[in-house]
Amino acid sequence: MLGFKGMYKPRNDKKLAIILADLMNQIEQEPGTPKRSNLRGGLRIDAIKGIDGALRLQISRKSKSPSQKEWETVLKHLPIELSCQNEPNKFEHQGFSYIRAELHK
Repeated sequence: MLGFKGMYKPRNDKKLAIILADLMNQIEQEPGTPKRSNLRGGLRIDAIKGIDGALRLQISRKSKSPSQKEWETVLKHLPIELSCQNEPNKFEHQGFSYIRAELHK
């Protein structure tokens, strides 16, 4: 974690925590611009910071639906504590299955 640049630092030295801290730093630098990280196993993580300051986060996969456990793991490894105001939305679009939510501090 030494030398990590940006506002957000990883919670730990696990690869997912580092990826998510980098993703959060990217969306802080470019609010309103969606950013994506592709993980092994086909899981994609998309994030965008809205002009209202809320984080819109989604995970998706083409071959099979992302699980609730994967969603919880992503939330656990975010560099800051955020909460969902509503139940995450599950849907399918163009062959991908998604879990999406708006998160707040």
